[in-house]
Amino acid sequence: MSLNFDKSSFLENIYTVGINKIIELNEEKKKREFEAQKRKKIAYLEKKLENVKKDYEKNLHWKDIQSKAQNILNNLDKIDIVNNQYVLNGEVIGNTSKTPGKFASELFEKSKKMKSALSKIERMINSLESQIQKVKSEQPENLKVEKNAKDKKHKEKDKPKDYIKIDFDDYTIALVGKNANSNINLLKISNPNDWWFHTRNYPGSYVILKTTKRELDQTDVKRAAQICARFSKGKKEKEVEVVFTQVKYLTKPKGKKSGTIFYRNERTIFVSPEQEENF
Repeated sequence: MSLNFDKSSFLENIYTVGINKIIELNEEKKKREFEAQKRKKIAYLEKKLENVKKDYEKNLHWKDIQSKAQNILNNLDKIDIVNNQYVLNGEVIGNTSKTPGKFASELFEKSKKMKSALSKIERMINSLESQIQKVKSEQPENLKVEKNAKDKKHKEKDKPKDYIKIDFDDYTIALVGKNANSNINLLKISNPNDWWFHTRNYPGSYVILKTTKRELDQTDVKRAAQICARFSKGKKEKEVEVVFTQVKYLTKPKGKKSGTIFYRNERTIFVSPEQEENF
């Protein structure tokens, strides 16, 4: 039996690859969703810009409206009435419900508003063009956050572990707590179907047995129990009682001190503590 702190087991490699793949797929999905929303927003702004530019083109003709009004005033004596409509040089000015001077006045007012609107429309155009460029340059912030979280996980992975990892084979590993806090942290990273080992009558480390084997190997059980006995206050005893059960059967009672755990559906095994030289 030997301790190996550098070599990653097959089990951990599969777990790491799976987690990275899930993160990658989630990032791709969020990226596609972000790009779809981005295209939709750009299309909306571009359509709005198109309509505003049309208004701008219309208002550019304010001088023509002003010239038409001035032409009416300059040629009042040349205006004819045809079928209840004012006509100047073959062009209809309006019906006889108003005077030609009234029509000219309204056209002057219209040209004034059109001229005034141009500066406002120009600002709208500039604003919309800026918004479009801003949206085009936007990056998915949520992906950045997730990438930072992923980088943080890598950094945390590089930090010294607060537990000991022992490789049994390519399918099974044991994680051993170093202290009370480490024991609790082991439970946080354990799966419900992992196996928890602890000495019954002696304080000591939790041992978490992780395996991908279909059936619990009794050889692995004995070895995990021996390691558990070795990392307890009973390590000098000839025989130590060790209880083990699956993590899903553990309960942390409220109001109890840290490290207190209730368990059920447990099994018991008596083993000799693993010898130190075997580590």
